[in-house]
Amino acid sequence: MSRVHLLIQQERYDLAEKELRGILASDPDQAEPHSLLAICLMVDQSRWNEATEEAQQGVRLEPDEPFVHATLGYVLLQRNRTREARESAKTAISLDPYDADNFSLLSKIELADRQWNRALEAAKTWLRIDPENVI
Repeated sequence: MSRVHLLIQQERYDLAEKELRGILASDPDQAEPHSLLAICLMVDQSRWNEATEEAQQGVRLEPDEPFVHATLGYVLLQRNRTREARESAKTAISLDPYDADNFSLLSKIELADRQWNRALEAAKTWLRIDPENVI
């Protein structure tokens, strides 16, 4: 999986997708590869439905894993489905209230909805947890 993470960091989504599909072909019941595949697919608007399905499959497989909820939140935000994205972000936060990335996601959702005060509060929490995390 470290190769997949590296490919995604390098924005080489086509290669990461190929690796992930191979992983899922041998073991389709792993949540993380489904969620990572959703990340690869969401960069192409014509594949947003597929990205959503992959992210939802990650949640179904590991509903207690914050990463899968956050990934679904990012996919839904990309699709401008902010109400559902907010629910996913809040679930991720409830599962791991010390992960700055979950608050970063919530802040982005609130910005998309023009909820300036809520966006600011989420951003402040995000930076309190990890002041070096400016993504």
